[in-house]
Amino acid sequence: MAFNSSLENSVTMSNTANVDSPIWKYEVPDSSVVDFPTKQPVQMKLYNSTGDEIADTSLVWFAVKVPYKKIPEAITKPLLYRWFKNLTPAQQADINTMIMMEADDKFMDSPLIRIRQARVIYLYVDSPDVVDWTQGSYFNLEQTELRGAD
Repeated sequence: MAFNSSLENSVTMSNTANVDSPIWKYEVPDSSVVDFPTKQPVQMKLYNSTGDEIADTSLVWFAVKVPYKKIPEAITKPLLYRWFKNLTPAQQADINTMIMMEADDKFMDSPLIRIRQARVIYLYVDSPDVVDWTQGSYFNLEQTELRGAD
């Protein structure tokens, strides 16, 4: 199953400008697991309320919150949004120009991060702009897999 911003039961939200803020979350369902490769291509376009892409100096990354911790932990290294802004969706999907997202160093000893049920996966942004999901914002992680959900 594709892992992207329109995944069933995922929630989009507005960030706070200039503050590390989640803009998307997904709680891994019971009896399910998300296999998140430690290095994988990602496609993304994030727009503000006027339909312009967010600032190229913005940072984006994924984080996971486990049930016994209050604060989500980053699982990927932050990427400058500039890389996404400079490429069309077709270029982002092209094997020669795709953008690779890497896991945080503490996860690099394995090719895969296994995210189990009851964990919450977040997409974070730190941007001077507020992301507006009604303007066509999206992300796609083709190699990340949700397994076990009906």
